[in-house]
Amino acid sequence: MKEFKRSVLVLAVASSLSLAGCGGGSSSDSSESPNSSGGGTTTESQTITAIDGYLERADVYIDANDNGQFDEGEVKVGTTGENGTLEISAEQFSQPLVVVAVENVTWDSDSGLVDTPFSLSAEAGSDYVTPFTDLAKKTGKSISELAQELGVDAAILAGDYIKAKSDAAQAEEAGVVHALARFVVAEAKQATDISTVASNLGAAKSEIVAQVKSGKNADDIELDLEDSGAIKTVEPTRLAFSKAALQDTNWSMFRFDDNGDNEQFYVRFGTANQANTVCINNETFVFLKGDETVAKPDDTCAAGSTFEVSANGKLILAGEDSDGAWRDEFTMLYRHTGDGIATYVMISDLGELLWMDSVNVLEDAGDFAIAEDVTYYMLSDDSATRDEVEYIVGKMSYTVAGAEPFTVGGEEQSLNLGNLEFGDLDGSFSGATSFRSVPLYTMEGWETSDNDILITVEEASTDEDYEHWFFEYRKAGKLALMMDYKPSTSGESLFLQSESEMLIKELAAQVEARNSGQQGDQ
Repeated sequence: MKEFKRSVLVLAVASSLSLAGCGGGSSSDSSESPNSSGGGTTTESQTITAIDGYLERADVYIDANDNGQFDEGEVKVGTTGENGTLEISAEQFSQPLVVVAVENVTWDSDSGLVDTPFSLSAEAGSDYVTPFTDLAKKTGKSISELAQELGVDAAILAGDYIKAKSDAAQAEEAGVVHALARFVVAEAKQATDISTVASNLGAAKSEIVAQVKSGKNADDIELDLEDSGAIKTVEPTRLAFSKAALQDTNWSMFRFDDNGDNEQFYVRFGTANQANTVCINNETFVFLKGDETVAKPDDTCAAGSTFEVSANGKLILAGEDSDGAWRDEFTMLYRHTGDGIATYVMISDLGELLWMDSVNVLEDAGDFAIAEDVTYYMLSDDSATRDEVEYIVGKMSYTVAGAEPFTVGGEEQSLNLGNLEFGDLDGSFSGATSFRSVPLYTMEGWETSDNDILITVEEASTDEDYEHWFFEYRKAGKLALMMDYKPSTSGESLFLQSESEMLIKELAAQVEARNSGQQGDQ
Protein backbone atom coordinates (compact mmCIF):
# COMPACT_ATOMS: atom_id res chain seq x y z
CA MET A 1 0.00 0.00 0.00
CA LYS A 2 1.51 3.29 -1.06
CA GLU A 3 0.86 5.30 2.08
CA PHE A 4 2.05 2.69 4.59
CA LYS A 5 5.72 1.70 4.59
CA ARG A 6 6.74 -1.94 4.90
CA SER A 7 9.24 -2.70 7.64
CA VAL A 8 10.57 -5.67 9.52
CA LEU A 9 8.36 -6.65 12.42
CA VAL A 10 10.33 -7.86 15.41
CA LEU A 11 7.71 -9.11 17.79
CA ALA A 12 8.78 -9.30 21.41
CA VAL A 13 5.51 -9.83 23.22
CA ALA A 14 6.62 -10.32 26.76
CA SER A 15 3.76 -12.51 27.87
CA SER A 16 1.42 -14.66 25.80
CA LEU A 17 -2.06 -15.73 26.79
CA SER A 18 -2.32 -18.79 28.95
CA LEU A 19 -5.44 -20.66 28.00
CA ALA A 20 -5.68 -22.95 30.97
CA GLY A 21 -8.20 -25.70 30.66
CA CYS A 22 -8.82 -25.11 26.94
CA GLY A 23 -10.91 -27.77 25.33
CA GLY A 24 -11.03 -28.92 21.77
CA GLY A 25 -10.79 -31.94 19.57
CA SER A 26 -13.49 -34.44 18.80
CA SER A 27 -15.37 -37.06 20.72
CA SER A 28 -13.94 -40.53 21.16
CA ASP A 29 -15.27 -44.01 22.00
CA SER A 30 -18.80 -42.95 21.20
CA SER A 31 -21.84 -45.08 21.92
CA GLU A 32 -24.95 -44.03 20.03
CA SER A 33 -27.74 -42.54 22.09
CA PRO A 34 -30.05 -39.57 21.48
CA ASN A 35 -28.93 -36.13 22.64
CA SER A 36 -31.61 -34.18 24.45
CA SER A 37 -30.57 -30.85 22.93
CA GLY A 38 -30.80 -31.70 19.27
CA GLY A 39 -29.05 -34.66 17.75
CA GLY A 40 -25.76 -35.36 19.55
CA THR A 41 -24.34 -38.57 21.04
CA THR A 42 -23.24 -39.69 24.48
CA THR A 43 -19.49 -40.42 24.51
CA GLU A 44 -16.59 -41.27 26.76
CA SER A 45 -15.44 -37.72 26.05
CA GLN A 46 -17.62 -35.08 24.47
CA THR A 47 -16.87 -31.64 23.03
CA ILE A 48 -19.33 -28.92 23.95
CA THR A 49 -19.43 -25.46 22.38
CA ALA A 50 -20.38 -22.19 24.10
CA ILE A 51 -21.87 -19.64 21.71
CA ASP A 52 -23.18 -16.11 21.68
CA GLY A 53 -20.47 -15.46 19.26
CA TYR A 54 -17.99 -18.23 20.07
CA LEU A 55 -17.07 -17.75 23.74
CA GLU A 56 -13.37 -18.37 24.37
CA ARG A 57 -11.99 -18.43 27.94
CA ALA A 58 -15.45 -18.84 29.44
CA ASP A 59 -15.76 -20.96 32.60
CA VAL A 60 -17.97 -24.06 32.52
CA TYR A 61 -19.63 -25.44 35.65
CA ILE A 62 -21.87 -28.34 36.61
CA ASP A 63 -25.28 -26.83 37.43
CA ALA A 64 -25.63 -28.99 40.54
CA ASN A 65 -29.01 -27.62 41.66
CA ASP A 66 -30.29 -27.42 38.07
CA ASN A 67 -31.48 -23.81 38.43
CA GLY A 68 -29.94 -22.48 35.21
CA GLN A 69 -27.40 -20.22 36.88
CA PHE A 70 -24.00 -20.43 38.55
CA ASP A 71 -24.05 -20.71 42.34
CA GLU A 72 -21.10 -20.53 44.71
CA GLY A 73 -19.54 -23.92 45.28
CA GLU A 74 -20.59 -25.49 41.99
CA VAL A 75 -17.85 -27.54 40.37
CA LYS A 76 -15.89 -26.03 37.49
CA VAL A 77 -15.21 -28.55 34.74
CA GLY A 78 -12.98 -26.38 32.58
CA THR A 79 -12.48 -23.26 30.47
CA THR A 80 -13.44 -23.02 26.82
CA GLY A 81 -10.78 -22.68 24.16
CA GLU A 82 -10.76 -21.72 20.50
CA ASN A 83 -14.23 -21.39 18.96
CA GLY A 84 -15.80 -21.83 22.38
CA THR A 85 -15.06 -25.53 22.67
CA LEU A 86 -14.31 -27.67 25.71
CA GLU A 87 -13.87 -31.43 25.94
CA ILE A 88 -15.56 -32.94 29.00
CA SER A 89 -16.17 -36.45 30.31
CA ALA A 90 -19.30 -38.48 29.65
CA GLU A 91 -20.29 -38.08 33.30
CA GLN A 92 -19.99 -34.29 33.10
CA PHE A 93 -21.85 -34.26 29.79
CA SER A 94 -24.76 -36.11 31.40
CA GLN A 95 -25.35 -33.22 33.83
CA PRO A 96 -26.81 -29.72 33.27
CA LEU A 97 -24.14 -27.08 32.61
CA VAL A 98 -23.67 -23.35 33.12
CA VAL A 99 -21.22 -21.30 31.08
CA VAL A 100 -20.00 -18.06 32.68
CA ALA A 101 -18.62 -15.31 30.45
CA VAL A 102 -16.11 -13.56 32.70
CA GLU A 103 -15.64 -9.81 32.52
CA ASN A 104 -12.27 -8.79 31.00
CA VAL A 105 -11.36 -12.45 30.47
CA THR A 106 -13.81 -14.14 28.09
CA TRP A 107 -13.41 -13.34 24.39
CA ASP A 108 -16.61 -13.22 22.32
CA SER A 109 -15.94 -13.72 18.60
CA ASP A 110 -18.74 -11.25 17.90
CA SER A 111 -17.72 -8.31 20.04
CA GLY A 112 -14.32 -9.05 21.58
CA LEU A 113 -13.46 -8.93 25.26
CA VAL A 114 -16.58 -9.31 27.41
CA ASP A 115 -17.19 -6.07 29.32
CA THR A 116 -20.25 -7.23 31.26
CA PRO A 117 -20.45 -10.76 32.72
CA PHE A 118 -23.32 -13.06 31.82
CA SER A 119 -24.12 -16.77 31.98
CA LEU A 120 -25.79 -19.31 29.71
CA SER A 121 -27.23 -22.66 30.77
CA ALA A 122 -28.17 -25.90 29.06
CA GLU A 123 -29.90 -29.14 29.93
CA ALA A 124 -27.90 -32.32 30.44
CA GLY A 125 -26.56 -33.82 27.24
CA SER A 126 -26.40 -30.58 25.28
CA ASP A 127 -23.70 -30.27 22.62
CA TYR A 128 -24.18 -26.51 22.56
CA VAL A 129 -24.70 -23.94 25.30
CA THR A 130 -26.32 -20.88 23.74
CA PRO A 131 -28.81 -18.10 24.47
CA PHE A 132 -31.51 -20.43 23.17
CA THR A 133 -30.63 -23.40 25.39
CA ASP A 134 -30.66 -20.88 28.24
CA LEU A 135 -34.09 -19.55 27.27
CA ALA A 136 -35.46 -23.06 26.87
CA LYS A 137 -34.20 -24.15 30.28
CA LYS A 138 -35.41 -21.07 32.14
CA THR A 139 -38.83 -20.92 30.49
CA GLY A 140 -39.47 -24.66 30.67
CA LYS A 141 -39.83 -24.96 26.91
CA SER A 142 -37.97 -27.23 24.54
CA ILE A 143 -35.80 -25.94 21.71
CA SER A 144 -38.36 -27.38 19.28
CA GLU A 145 -41.15 -25.39 20.93
CA LEU A 146 -39.10 -22.18 20.77
CA ALA A 147 -38.29 -22.83 17.12
CA GLN A 148 -41.94 -23.43 16.30
CA GLU A 149 -42.99 -20.19 18.02
CA LEU A 150 -40.33 -18.24 16.14
CA GLY A 151 -40.91 -19.97 12.82
CA VAL A 152 -37.28 -21.04 12.43
CA ASP A 153 -35.50 -24.34 11.79
CA ALA A 154 -35.07 -26.16 15.12
CA ALA A 155 -31.73 -27.61 13.99
CA ILE A 156 -30.30 -24.10 13.50
CA LEU A 157 -31.71 -22.87 16.81
CA ALA A 158 -30.32 -25.89 18.66
CA GLY A 159 -26.91 -25.95 17.03
CA ASP A 160 -24.00 -23.87 15.78
CA TYR A 161 -25.86 -21.05 14.06
CA ILE A 162 -22.55 -19.31 13.27
CA LYS A 163 -21.26 -22.29 11.30
CA ALA A 164 -24.66 -22.65 9.63
CA LYS A 165 -24.21 -19.20 8.04
CA SER A 166 -21.52 -20.69 5.78
CA ASP A 167 -24.13 -23.00 4.22
CA ALA A 168 -25.86 -21.14 1.38
CA ALA A 169 -29.12 -22.97 2.01
CA GLN A 170 -29.17 -21.94 5.69
CA ALA A 171 -27.26 -18.65 5.61
CA GLU A 172 -30.16 -16.19 5.71
CA GLU A 173 -32.08 -17.93 8.47
CA ALA A 174 -28.90 -18.61 10.48
CA GLY A 175 -28.00 -14.92 10.22
CA VAL A 176 -31.39 -13.99 11.69
CA VAL A 177 -30.93 -16.53 14.52
CA HIS A 178 -27.44 -15.17 15.25
CA ALA A 179 -28.81 -11.62 15.47
CA LEU A 180 -31.56 -12.89 17.77
CA ALA A 181 -28.91 -14.51 19.99
CA ARG A 182 -27.15 -11.16 20.32
CA PHE A 183 -30.45 -9.61 21.39
CA VAL A 184 -30.95 -12.22 24.12
CA VAL A 185 -27.42 -11.76 25.48
CA ALA A 186 -27.66 -7.96 25.34
CA GLU A 187 -30.75 -8.17 27.57
CA ALA A 188 -29.03 -10.68 29.87
CA LYS A 189 -26.22 -8.17 30.38
CA GLN A 190 -28.86 -5.63 31.43
CA ALA A 191 -30.47 -8.17 33.82
CA THR A 192 -33.78 -8.02 31.93
CA ASP A 193 -36.20 -10.60 33.33
CA ILE A 194 -36.02 -13.77 31.25
CA SER A 195 -39.80 -13.95 30.88
CA THR A 196 -39.79 -10.43 29.43
CA VAL A 197 -37.10 -11.40 26.96
CA ALA A 198 -39.01 -14.54 25.97
CA SER A 199 -42.26 -12.64 25.42
CA ASN A 200 -40.51 -10.14 23.14
CA LEU A 201 -38.50 -12.68 21.17
CA GLY A 202 -41.01 -12.88 18.35
CA ALA A 203 -41.14 -9.10 17.95
CA ALA A 204 -37.34 -8.94 17.89
CA LYS A 205 -37.20 -11.64 15.24
CA SER A 206 -39.76 -9.76 13.12
CA GLU A 207 -37.67 -6.59 13.35
CA ILE A 208 -34.53 -8.43 12.29
CA VAL A 209 -36.30 -10.03 9.32
CA ALA A 210 -37.73 -6.66 8.25
CA GLN A 211 -34.28 -5.06 8.31
CA VAL A 212 -32.78 -7.95 6.35
CA LYS A 213 -35.50 -7.61 3.72
CA SER A 214 -34.67 -3.90 3.45
CA GLY A 215 -31.11 -4.86 2.50
CA LYS A 216 -29.28 -4.72 5.83
CA ASN A 217 -26.77 -7.43 6.75
CA ALA A 218 -28.11 -9.43 9.68
CA ASP A 219 -24.64 -9.42 11.23
CA ASP A 220 -24.90 -5.63 11.60
CA ILE A 221 -28.27 -5.69 13.36
CA GLU A 222 -28.37 -5.22 17.12
CA LEU A 223 -31.52 -4.52 19.09
CA ASP A 224 -32.42 -3.23 22.53
CA LEU A 225 -35.65 -3.65 24.48
CA GLU A 226 -36.65 -0.31 25.98
CA ASP A 227 -38.53 0.07 29.24
CA SER A 228 -41.61 1.04 27.23
CA GLY A 229 -41.52 -2.35 25.52
CA ALA A 230 -40.44 -0.88 22.20
CA ILE A 231 -37.61 -2.57 20.33
CA LYS A 232 -35.03 -0.18 18.91
CA THR A 233 -31.92 -0.59 16.78
CA VAL A 234 -28.63 0.25 18.51
CA GLU A 235 -25.02 0.64 17.40
CA PRO A 236 -23.44 -2.68 16.41
CA THR A 237 -20.74 -4.22 18.58
CA ARG A 238 -19.64 -6.94 16.16
CA LEU A 239 -15.93 -6.85 15.29
CA ALA A 240 -16.58 -6.30 11.61
CA PHE A 241 -16.62 -3.37 9.23
CA SER A 242 -19.62 -2.30 7.19
CA LYS A 243 -19.39 -0.22 4.06
CA ALA A 244 -22.26 2.04 5.09
CA ALA A 245 -20.55 2.96 8.37
CA LEU A 246 -17.29 3.89 6.63
CA GLN A 247 -18.61 5.96 3.75
CA ASP A 248 -19.06 9.75 3.69
CA THR A 249 -16.96 10.36 6.80
CA ASN A 250 -13.45 11.71 7.27
CA TRP A 251 -11.47 9.37 9.49
CA SER A 252 -8.26 9.91 11.44
CA MET A 253 -5.81 7.02 11.40
CA PHE A 254 -2.63 6.36 13.38
CA ARG A 255 0.17 3.82 13.20
CA PHE A 256 2.31 2.69 16.13
CA ASP A 257 5.84 2.58 14.76
CA ASP A 258 8.38 4.55 16.77
CA ASN A 259 10.44 6.18 14.02
CA GLY A 260 8.25 9.22 13.46
CA ASP A 261 7.60 8.46 9.80
CA ASN A 262 4.12 8.91 8.29
CA GLU A 263 2.29 8.01 11.45
CA GLN A 264 -0.94 9.97 11.04
CA PHE A 265 -3.50 10.04 8.25
CA TYR A 266 -6.80 11.44 7.10
CA VAL A 267 -8.85 8.83 5.25
CA ARG A 268 -12.07 9.14 3.28
CA PHE A 269 -14.00 6.12 2.02
CA GLY A 270 -16.05 6.85 -1.08
CA THR A 271 -16.53 10.08 -3.02
CA ALA A 272 -19.39 11.77 -4.79
CA ASN A 273 -18.40 10.14 -8.06
CA GLN A 274 -16.64 6.95 -7.00
CA ALA A 275 -18.28 4.95 -4.22
CA ASN A 276 -15.33 2.57 -3.83
CA THR A 277 -12.51 5.12 -3.89
CA VAL A 278 -10.40 5.59 -0.78
CA CYS A 279 -8.43 8.84 -0.39
CA ILE A 280 -5.54 8.91 2.08
CA ASN A 281 -3.57 12.03 3.05
CA ASN A 282 -0.69 11.52 5.43
CA GLU A 283 2.10 13.35 7.24
CA THR A 284 4.79 12.77 9.82
CA PHE A 285 3.26 12.63 13.28
CA VAL A 286 3.82 16.01 14.95
CA PHE A 287 1.90 17.19 17.96
CA LEU A 288 4.22 19.37 20.00
CA LYS A 289 5.45 22.54 18.29
CA GLY A 290 4.70 21.04 14.90
CA ASP A 291 3.80 23.23 11.95
CA GLU A 292 3.10 20.51 9.39
CA THR A 293 -0.52 20.05 8.42
CA VAL A 294 -2.45 17.54 6.37
CA ALA A 295 -5.61 18.38 4.46
CA LYS A 296 -8.84 16.45 4.94
CA PRO A 297 -10.00 14.72 1.75
CA ASP A 298 -13.34 16.05 0.52
CA ASP A 299 -16.08 14.30 -1.40
CA THR A 300 -14.44 15.20 -4.70
CA CYS A 301 -11.04 13.69 -3.90
CA ALA A 302 -9.49 11.48 -6.55
CA ALA A 303 -7.28 8.47 -5.93
CA GLY A 304 -6.27 5.23 -7.57
CA SER A 305 -6.90 3.30 -4.36
CA THR A 306 -10.12 1.44 -3.67
CA PHE A 307 -11.81 -0.19 -0.68
CA GLU A 308 -14.32 -2.93 -0.13
CA VAL A 309 -15.72 -4.82 2.84
CA SER A 310 -15.72 -8.62 2.61
CA ALA A 311 -18.66 -10.82 3.56
CA ASN A 312 -17.02 -11.54 6.92
CA GLY A 313 -16.50 -7.86 7.70
CA LYS A 314 -12.85 -7.36 6.77
CA LEU A 315 -11.71 -4.06 5.27
CA ILE A 316 -9.79 -4.51 2.02
CA LEU A 317 -7.70 -1.67 0.56
CA ALA A 318 -6.11 -2.05 -2.86
CA GLY A 319 -4.31 0.00 -5.49
CA GLU A 320 -1.25 0.33 -7.63
CA ASP A 321 1.94 2.37 -7.29
CA SER A 322 5.45 2.42 -8.75
CA ASP A 323 6.14 -0.97 -7.14
CA GLY A 324 3.07 -2.52 -8.73
CA ALA A 325 -0.30 -3.63 -7.39
CA TRP A 326 -0.85 -3.85 -3.65
CA ARG A 327 -3.66 -5.19 -1.47
CA ASP A 328 -4.04 -5.07 2.31
CA GLU A 329 -6.74 -6.82 4.34
CA PHE A 330 -7.63 -5.53 7.82
CA THR A 331 -9.39 -7.37 10.64
CA MET A 332 -11.14 -5.39 13.36
CA LEU A 333 -9.85 -6.20 16.86
CA TYR A 334 -11.63 -3.58 18.96
CA ARG A 335 -14.47 -1.11 18.48
CA HIS A 336 -16.20 1.51 20.57
CA THR A 337 -18.93 4.04 19.88
CA GLY A 338 -19.64 6.91 22.28
CA ASP A 339 -20.45 10.62 22.15
CA GLY A 340 -20.96 10.31 18.41
CA ILE A 341 -17.41 9.03 17.83
CA ALA A 342 -16.71 5.65 16.27
CA THR A 343 -13.32 4.04 16.99
CA TYR A 344 -11.75 0.92 15.50
CA VAL A 345 -8.44 -0.80 16.22
CA MET A 346 -7.55 -3.02 13.31
CA ILE A 347 -4.70 -5.21 12.11
CA SER A 348 -3.54 -6.03 8.60
CA ASP A 349 -2.90 -9.52 7.31
CA LEU A 350 0.83 -8.67 7.63
CA GLY A 351 0.58 -7.67 11.29
CA GLU A 352 0.31 -3.88 11.03
CA LEU A 353 -1.70 -2.38 13.89
CA LEU A 354 -3.73 0.79 13.26
CA TRP A 355 -6.11 3.01 15.25
CA MET A 356 -8.89 4.71 13.28
CA ASP A 357 -11.60 7.04 14.58
CA SER A 358 -14.10 9.58 13.31
CA VAL A 359 -12.52 12.47 15.23
CA ASN A 360 -11.81 15.17 12.66
CA VAL A 361 -8.82 16.71 14.44
CA LEU A 362 -5.37 15.17 14.40
CA GLU A 363 -3.75 17.40 17.01
CA ASP A 364 -6.11 17.09 19.95
CA ALA A 365 -4.60 15.75 23.15
CA GLY A 366 -6.65 15.09 26.25
CA ASP A 367 -5.94 15.07 29.95
CA PHE A 368 -3.93 12.29 31.51
CA ALA A 369 -3.69 12.60 35.27
CA ILE A 370 -3.37 10.05 38.06
CA ALA A 371 -6.31 10.35 40.45
CA GLU A 372 -5.38 7.37 42.62
CA ASP A 373 -3.11 4.32 42.70
CA VAL A 374 -3.59 2.55 39.38
CA THR A 375 -1.95 -0.04 37.12
CA TYR A 376 -2.03 0.31 33.35
CA TYR A 377 -1.04 -2.20 30.68
CA MET A 378 0.41 -1.06 27.38
CA LEU A 379 1.20 -2.30 23.90
CA SER A 380 3.95 -0.26 22.28
CA ASP A 381 6.82 -0.21 19.83
CA ASP A 382 10.05 -0.20 21.81
CA SER A 383 12.43 0.20 18.88
CA ALA A 384 13.60 3.63 17.76
CA THR A 385 15.29 2.12 14.72
CA ARG A 386 13.84 3.04 11.37
CA ASP A 387 12.38 0.08 9.43
CA GLU A 388 12.03 -1.99 12.60
CA VAL A 389 8.99 -2.42 14.83
CA GLU A 390 9.37 -4.21 18.16
CA TYR A 391 6.06 -4.57 19.98
CA ILE A 392 6.20 -5.18 23.71
CA VAL A 393 3.55 -5.65 26.38
CA GLY A 394 4.34 -3.57 29.43
CA LYS A 395 2.95 -2.74 32.82
CA MET A 396 3.03 0.62 34.62
CA SER A 397 1.96 0.90 38.25
CA TYR A 398 1.45 4.42 39.60
CA THR A 399 1.46 4.99 43.37
CA VAL A 400 0.37 8.39 44.66
CA ALA A 401 2.69 9.90 47.25
CA GLY A 402 1.58 13.53 47.32
CA ALA A 403 0.17 16.42 45.33
CA GLU A 404 1.11 19.84 43.96
CA PRO A 405 -1.14 22.91 43.51
CA PHE A 406 -1.67 24.31 39.99
CA THR A 407 -4.05 26.68 38.31
CA VAL A 408 -5.98 24.70 35.72
CA GLY A 409 -8.70 26.39 33.69
CA GLY A 410 -8.69 29.32 36.07
CA GLU A 411 -9.22 27.14 39.13
CA GLU A 412 -6.81 25.90 41.78
CA GLN A 413 -6.31 22.14 41.61
CA SER A 414 -4.07 19.64 43.37
CA LEU A 415 -2.41 17.25 40.92
CA ASN A 416 -0.88 14.04 42.16
CA LEU A 417 2.74 12.96 42.06
CA GLY A 418 4.38 9.79 43.23
CA ASN A 419 6.22 6.66 42.22
CA LEU A 420 6.09 4.58 39.05
CA GLU A 421 7.11 0.95 38.68
CA PHE A 422 7.35 -0.34 35.12
CA GLY A 423 8.46 -3.39 33.18
CA ASP A 424 7.28 -6.17 30.90
CA LEU A 425 5.01 -8.93 32.09
CA ASP A 426 7.49 -11.78 32.26
CA GLY A 427 9.92 -9.86 34.47
CA SER A 428 12.79 -9.73 31.97
CA PHE A 429 13.13 -6.02 32.60
CA SER A 430 11.75 -3.68 35.24
CA GLY A 431 12.50 -0.36 36.83
CA ALA A 432 11.22 2.36 39.11
CA THR A 433 11.10 6.13 38.85
CA SER A 434 8.90 9.08 39.78
CA PHE A 435 6.01 10.83 38.06
CA ARG A 436 4.27 14.19 38.24
CA SER A 437 0.91 15.38 36.95
CA VAL A 438 1.26 18.90 35.54
CA PRO A 439 -0.59 21.25 33.17
CA LEU A 440 0.87 21.44 29.67
CA TYR A 441 1.37 25.21 29.88
CA THR A 442 3.92 24.83 32.67
CA MET A 443 6.36 22.86 30.52
CA GLU A 444 9.53 24.73 29.57
CA GLY A 445 9.45 26.12 26.06
CA TRP A 446 5.79 25.31 25.56
CA GLU A 447 4.11 28.69 25.23
CA THR A 448 0.38 28.11 25.47
CA SER A 449 -2.52 28.62 27.80
CA ASP A 450 -3.66 25.09 27.07
CA ASN A 451 -5.09 23.51 30.22
CA ASP A 452 -4.47 19.90 29.19
CA ILE A 453 -2.79 17.82 31.89
CA LEU A 454 0.02 15.38 31.22
CA ILE A 455 2.25 13.01 33.14
CA THR A 456 5.99 13.50 33.23
CA VAL A 457 8.24 10.57 34.06
CA GLU A 458 11.78 11.28 35.13
CA GLU A 459 14.82 9.16 35.93
CA ALA A 460 15.77 9.34 39.60
CA SER A 461 19.34 10.14 38.52
CA THR A 462 20.37 13.09 36.34
CA ASP A 463 19.81 11.16 33.12
CA GLU A 464 17.63 13.70 31.36
CA ASP A 465 17.41 11.47 28.30
CA TYR A 466 14.97 9.35 30.22
CA GLU A 467 12.33 12.04 30.72
CA HIS A 468 9.03 11.34 28.95
CA TRP A 469 5.74 13.21 28.71
CA PHE A 470 2.59 11.10 28.49
CA PHE A 471 -0.61 12.49 26.93
CA GLU A 472 -3.93 10.77 26.44
CA TYR A 473 -4.39 11.37 22.71
CA ARG A 474 -7.66 9.44 22.24
CA LYS A 475 -9.95 7.46 24.59
CA ALA A 476 -12.41 4.82 23.45
CA GLY A 477 -14.05 2.83 26.23
CA LYS A 478 -11.44 0.73 28.00
CA LEU A 479 -8.70 1.54 25.53
CA ALA A 480 -6.66 4.73 25.15
CA LEU A 481 -4.32 5.89 22.42
CA MET A 482 -1.43 7.48 24.28
CA MET A 483 1.33 9.76 23.07
CA ASP A 484 4.86 9.53 24.45
CA TYR A 485 6.94 12.68 23.88
CA LYS A 486 10.67 12.65 24.68
CA PRO A 487 11.91 16.24 25.19
CA SER A 488 15.62 15.43 24.81
CA THR A 489 15.14 14.27 21.21
CA SER A 490 11.72 15.76 20.35
CA GLY A 491 10.79 12.14 19.70
CA GLU A 492 7.12 11.22 19.55
CA SER A 493 5.47 7.82 19.49
CA LEU A 494 2.09 6.27 20.16
CA PHE A 495 1.03 3.30 22.27
CA LEU A 496 -2.14 1.56 23.43
CA GLN A 497 -3.04 1.62 27.12
CA SER A 498 -5.74 0.00 29.24
CA GLU A 499 -6.46 -1.00 32.80
CA SER A 500 -7.51 -4.36 31.32
CA GLU A 501 -4.52 -6.66 31.22
CA MET A 502 -6.43 -9.24 29.17
CA LEU A 503 -7.46 -6.71 26.52
CA ILE A 504 -3.85 -5.67 25.94
CA LYS A 505 -2.70 -9.30 25.94
CA GLU A 506 -5.39 -10.23 23.43
CA LEU A 507 -4.41 -7.41 21.08
CA ALA A 508 -0.77 -8.46 21.40
CA ALA A 509 -1.65 -12.09 20.68
CA GLN A 510 -3.52 -11.04 17.53
CA VAL A 511 -0.43 -9.14 16.36
CA GLU A 512 1.78 -12.11 17.14
CA ALA A 513 -0.49 -14.49 15.22
CA ARG A 514 -0.07 -12.39 12.08
CA ASN A 515 3.67 -11.81 12.36
CA SER A 516 4.85 -12.08 8.76
CA GLY A 517 8.11 -10.19 9.23
CA GLN A 518 6.71 -7.29 7.22
CA GLN A 519 4.50 -4.35 7.92
CA GLY A 520 3.06 -1.84 5.45
CA ASP A 521 4.68 -0.99 2.11
CA GLN A 522 8.36 -0.80 1.29
